[in-house]
Amino acid sequence: MATVLIIGAGGVGRVVAYKCAQNSNSFERVVLASKTLKKCEDIQHFILQKQNKKIEIDQVDANKEKELIKLPGVGRKTAHVIMIEYFKKNLMAVDTHVFRVSHRLRMSDAKTISQTQKDLQNLLKEDFKDSI
Repeated sequence: MATVLIIGAGGVGRVVAYKCAQNSNSFERVVLASKTLKKCEDIQHFILQKQNKKIEIDQVDANKEKELIKLPGVGRKTAHVIMIEYFKKNLMAVDTHVFRVSHRLRMSDAKTISQTQKDLQNLLKEDFKDSI
């Protein structure tokens, strides 16, 4: 059984949360997060009334990495992907594959993914001048 995280409590978020809650055989845990907690509470109450299913809710500013990382299943890379895609942030999403390839190409010799990300951003500083 999987956990699904839905960011945004607008019309689309409402429908997705409703449909995921309907499919509890596929989604054991449904988490709805938005900057506006009241919207999440309204959707949570609606789903409880219509389906007698409880979804989890949380307040998050998806434009802030530290807040995203607090959500279930979200690490640094996923937080960066969300911020890159939704807010067009000038970031780099480094995972274990990028970590290994950057070492093989001798672009970094760092021991951690976060330090490798910094090495790559410094190496490509013209491309990442807004995020360093």
